[in-house]
Amino acid sequence: MKAINFEGVNGKIITGTGEAIPALKNNDMSGIVVVGYKLNWKERLAILLFGKLWFSQVTNNAALRHFTITVNKYEVLAKVPIKPSTPVKKLHPDKEAEKQKATP
Repeated sequence: MKAINFEGVNGKIITGTGEAIPALKNNDMSGIVVVGYKLNWKERLAILLFGKLWFSQVTNNAALRHFTITVNKYEVLAKVPIKPSTPVKKLHPDKEAEKQKATP
């Protein structure tokens, strides 16, 4: 498997081997991280034939955190509240009208 870039990637995470892989990191309190992988033809064939996928997660002897394994990226991206990169300020309707009148 190879980690892939996808729309929404905003950082990288370092694996246990020191490899930096692209990830979508939600920096609020939820701490959600999404990583996409692409399988080579041997891995695809093995899943097709045997129907099994193995998962390993380092927990440092803490409780196992929730995780999702899926083939539909929208199942995991729907859980990540993506914030706009720049905040949008909305003016009060009266102030907006005044601002439009002031501009030539």
